[in-house]
Amino acid sequence: ALEKLGRGAAVVVTGQQPSVGYGALYNIHKAQAAIRFAQGIEARGVPCVAVFWNHSDDVRGGADVAFPDRGEPKLLEVGLPGVEEGKLLYEAGNAETLRMYSSVLTGALPGTEFAGWLSELLGATHRGSIAESFSRLLLRTLGPYGLVVLEPRHLAGERSEALIRTHL
Repeated sequence: ALEKLGRGAAVVVTGQQPSVGYGALYNIHKAQAAIRFAQGIEARGVPCVAVFWNHSDDVRGGADVAFPDRGEPKLLEVGLPGVEEGKLLYEAGNAETLRMYSSVLTGALPGTEFAGWLSELLGATHRGSIAESFSRLLLRTLGPYGLVVLEPRHLAGERSEALIRTHL
């Protein structure tokens, strides 16, 4: 996908602020939809790449995460210590916070054939900041299908500035 971008491929862009885990279900739907649109455009003869804009330079992020509790018919809310109000999301979060989230989520998962896979995936991708973990998670699951994940801080530098100046 990156090689295609380098050759000037068309781009289908979607995105969202990063969240812990996949976040709300629409995050994964948006990424999958971008991949399908890009595949449809490419099937018509135009090289195309799906890009997910991880809006990690935002300061809005949740102080907790909620998901269905396996044992009770209610939502389980997990507070995320270390998420400071007004901090950029690519700086927010820490290893302890992400391990705690992964542990609580793993414990709340229903005992299906996917629970072990998801538990391993969260453990492998949840390190660094919330934004880095979110990018890593999307790339691990949807990168093989052509998704490129881009964060604003990836655009720092002369090449990006020249590209943006040209397009402005």
